[in-house]
Amino acid sequence: MTKGALDLDKAILISGGVLDACLCASMWARKSWKVFPALFLFALLDLLASIWFGNVDPVASRLLFVRTYTAYDLASFSLQMWLLYEIARAVLRPAGVWHREAFKALSMAAVAGASLAAGATLLMQPNNVHGPAALELRAEMFASLLACEIVVAMMLSAKEVGLPWRSHVMAVGQGFMAWSLVLASLEGLSAYLGPTHPYYKALYYVRSLNYLVTLGYWTVSLWRKEPARQPISPTLRKYVVALHEKVQYDLGKVGH
Repeated sequence: MTKGALDLDKAILISGGVLDACLCASMWARKSWKVFPALFLFALLDLLASIWFGNVDPVASRLLFVRTYTAYDLASFSLQMWLLYEIARAVLRPAGVWHREAFKALSMAAVAGASLAAGATLLMQPNNVHGPAALELRAEMFASLLACEIVVAMMLSAKEVGLPWRSHVMAVGQGFMAWSLVLASLEGLSAYLGPTHPYYKALYYVRSLNYLVTLGYWTVSLWRKEPARQPISPTLRKYVVALHEKVQYDLGKVGH
């Protein structure tokens, strides 16, 4: 590897750590970490990973490097699944109750996303990726497809639940969807090309740039003041009122 490539790799690693720190600082200052703890922990995990992997020699400490990288991947995937749940909860649970129609649509979208991910996993048999790397690739594909389905359901339900397009949850969801889809696509392409292909390293730099742009987008979006949530739709309002009356009635019966 040339000195220029090594310098660029180091610059990307440092830039990622700096932007992770900026996102964590923005979320902490605006207290949005309480709304999206998974995103906060996701950025913090990546920051710690940047520091760790930047100081570990993958050749001299190969076994340690592989084990910690595998643990990092598992933790990152778990936080991504948690983040998807946070997005769904913030959008589809206004007034403290789940919107039944929107929740039904979300459930169908989740099943469709899981089915697509399973189908893609069965069809995806890259010759250059095996073992843990293949499992990581399939996990990224699953997360990206599921994110796409959930965010699309979120955007379709936004008007009915009174969610502004510039709200924090919309920014988090859209950023996550764009990042994960680009990541999974480039990872899949890289797996088929193989490390000896002349464009393999270029795809790595595009993936890294994609993540840096996403971190910047999240940082700016979560720093901005969130617009007020609009009134919920009449249908949802009737559902919430009816549920409240039912709870009051049931409590009255228990009291007697």
